Amino acid sequence: MEIKRHRYNAVKISAIVLLTFFVFSESWAQAIQTYRAKRHDTIESVAEKFGVTVEELLECNKSYRTKKLRSRDVLVLPPKKSAREQRQKAREEARAVPEETAVEEKVPEPVGFSQHVVAPKETVYGISHQWGITQDMLKEYNPELKTSVLKIGMVLKIPVLKMEDKTMEPAPETSVFQPDTVNVSMVRETAGRWQQASALDVKRMLSVDMILPFYLDRADSLVAATPRERLRDSRIALSFYMGALMALDSLAGQGLMADVRVFDSQKDVKATEKILAENDFSRTDLIIGPLFTEIAEVVASGMKGTKTLVVSPFSVKHDVNRMPNMVQASTPAQGMESAVLSYMADNISPSSHVIVIASAMQQEAQIARIRKRLSEKVKYTSIELLNTDLGNNSDRLASMVKQNVPTVILIPELSQSFMSEILQGMEQSARIGDTDIFAFEIADRAKAMMGEMKPEVASRLRFIYPDRLFENGQGYRYSDFENGFRTRYRELPNAYAYEGFNLVYDLLSRMATDTDTEHALTSRSTEQVGSRYRYMKYHSGGYANTELFILMYSSWKGEVLLY
Repeated sequence: MEIKRHRYNAVKISAIVLLTFFVFSESWAQAIQTYRAKRHDTIESVAEKFGVTVEELLECNKSYRTKKLRSRDVLVLPPKKSAREQRQKAREEARAVPEETAVEEKVPEPVGFSQHVVAPKETVYGISHQWGITQDMLKEYNPELKTSVLKIGMVLKIPVLKMEDKTMEPAPETSVFQPDTVNVSMVRETAGRWQQASALDVKRMLSVDMILPFYLDRADSLVAATPRERLRDSRIALSFYMGALMALDSLAGQGLMADVRVFDSQKDVKATEKILAENDFSRTDLIIGPLFTEIAEVVASGMKGTKTLVVSPFSVKHDVNRMPNMVQASTPAQGMESAVLSYMADNISPSSHVIVIASAMQQEAQIARIRKRLSEKVKYTSIELLNTDLGNNSDRLASMVKQNVPTVILIPELSQSFMSEILQGMEQSARIGDTDIFAFEIADRAKAMMGEMKPEVASRLRFIYPDRLFENGQGYRYSDFENGFRTRYRELPNAYAYEGFNLVYDLLSRMATDTDTEHALTSRSTEQVGSRYRYMKYHSGGYANTELFILMYSSWKGEVLLY
């Protein structure tokens, strides 16, 4: 299902709206109007209704030369001849005015039109400011605003101006609240340092499509008190999209230009295949957001053999080695394992006693990798296996722990039962010195269990693990982004909103400033607001992010960033 809304006409990116319902016209050269067919409509009756010929209407909707118009089909409407003639006449009259005659102030002429669907908390001022037009101009093209207030879901016609014609009205000193509206300014948050970065050295304009599961097909049939309730199933996609809009807005202030379209996958393979079949992606550089593994791979398969990269934000299950156009933004399990082993090799004492807790039968290859990686750098380290196949793990661990030697415990596959047995074993060992417990994955339950231990034992344990996201509440970038997000949307960002901002900002700034896509993705490490990125290119395959955070949790310090 396509979210029907055209964004940008080779102008600076402007963040548009939160999702409720979307309408966009499908045109790269000029945004035009659309019309949703009603019952009993025909091509002939629609053409007559809008004052165009049948041939002109079919030229913009070529598929209807061979298929019948159905109710709820969306038609692209050609611009009316009369409007073109009037503009041409006005230009001729302007040229005919003698030089000494005073000319009235010129009203900027649109180069095209786009559409904006009103989201919760938007105002006339905010929308006009967002699109760089005056409130009077917005009302001129939307006469209903002169007699009624803004309502959620209302579709507004937006004149698209040349950059030199755009205007930014000063913010009003006071807010005037109107019935049935929430008067919250949508002015860009310019005070935050995260938006005050220097201008990017932009080398190319990007074409970006987002395919996200908004489930708008369900929203049409649900009855609820608020748009948020109607779109409850869309929470993840909406949050990601909200963060992405913040990134687009920030990049626009730094000179990055892009065309952006948004589609609704409905988390449905057939709906996604229909999007790919009915739309032109030949100019698309990036497709961002198939949030589920199966859908992302459908899109990647559909784009096979093209220049288009498909970016999967959250899934770590892709076989990237066999998918040359896939970009996996989340570090895969093997990347987390490698990062933890590298950190251990660089930081544990050469005299450490390392106890690996794993199944000799099921994890033989992984145990061999661990021994090899650690023994290469820490030659004097003792590495011992506690084979979980034998059972009685807590008693055996207690007997393996040594009192006067630095002790390190490594759990390749962390589970609640394993963690419980480890903590019981450490209590039984009565070890006096500190013990580091390493894992290849994060487990919130493990931290909670440490908090339930005897304080004298818990205070000597440190749980060290990798994570793809670190929300550093003390960092200025984190607080500035949170404040900007809260100002704009009147709520705090969640993890999906952070990832939407981080991923979109990082990828677009990389690719817009480097015409070599592979070099742009693999040449450097970057850190945004709580996420790190550096992509590895698989031979004959796609890309996977290899950067993450190494964190430590202790009962007396909480969560601390180590790397």
